[in-house]
Amino acid sequence: MEDHMPTIIGKAIWWGRPPDGWIKINIDESINKTMKTAGIGSVVRNRNGELITAFAKALQFYTNNQSEVQAALHALQWCKNNNIHNVILEMDSLMVVNIIKDIYNTPWELVDDIRSMRHIIHSQSITVQHCYI
Repeated sequence: MEDHMPTIIGKAIWWGRPPDGWIKINIDESINKTMKTAGIGSVVRNRNGELITAFAKALQFYTNNQSEVQAALHALQWCKNNNIHNVILEMDSLMVVNIIKDIYNTPWELVDDIRSMRHIIHSQSITVQHCYI
């Protein structure tokens, strides 16, 4: 049997500045299926890339989509509680972005959270977009 070395292809991805007067929130989630744990987090930066705030939180075990929704909801609630407007919310789950934008049907277990998120998005001038790594 021949030795086979996998080919690794990398693609550089970098943070893009929000427009003047806007901030950007990047969220993500992580799941450990073996330990049945999950975690969510976000980084909030201004146009110059300066850190405004960040958070991390442990969750009960959820699916990837449920965890991504929890991370987004936590970030959006921070915006609402701090009366923050003009926000770009970025996440790497295209499925969740499309659910929030009502392009995909919302799974029943996410309906309440998605409804809450849409309300905050509309009241706080928030844009949701997909980024990938």
